[in-house]
Amino acid sequence: MERELEKRLRELIDRQDIHDVLLRYCRACDRIDEELLRTVFHEDAYIDYGVFSGTAREFLAWIIDNIRDNYTHGSHNICNEYVAIDGDVAYVELNIIIHNGVPDDKGQIIYTLLGGRYLDRFERRQGEWRIANRKFLFDWSEGKPAEAQLDSGMNDNLGIGKRSREDASYKHLPPRIKSVLDWS
Repeated sequence: MERELEKRLRELIDRQDIHDVLLRYCRACDRIDEELLRTVFHEDAYIDYGVFSGTAREFLAWIIDNIRDNYTHGSHNICNEYVAIDGDVAYVELNIIIHNGVPDDKGQIIYTLLGGRYLDRFERRQGEWRIANRKFLFDWSEGKPAEAQLDSGMNDNLGIGKRSREDASYKHLPPRIKSVLDWS
């Protein structure tokens, strides 16, 4: 009985650790935080997004530039999450919805919603879960022109998010503890 409880507890902890990695990925993309994004993937990970295929190091350079250059804002939202753990390997299917602002050729912002799934193979190395392989599957998208922008008077009274480490959340949240698996 005690052994079964320990096994179930280990699995719950592993699932939470994997979930935390997925949340870090979303935050890193939304804040354009390359340092945080490196904590999501093993350095030798392989990533296939269809429009990009390559190593984790190549992916970081591509995704950071892609987000910065092509979107006015972004919000990655995790939906259904299926995790199958087998020792130090886990297989994950994660449904995701991404909301982006994309400027058109006239300078108008088009709001886009994109639905897709990440098929991830996680590996636990030196006690830490990270993505070792990721494939992105595109499921659907829609877009429409932004109907209204906040006026500048309203903006003065709101805390406005930033797509960088200058965002207020970096002062609010404690710094992430470094890991032996961190790479630069």
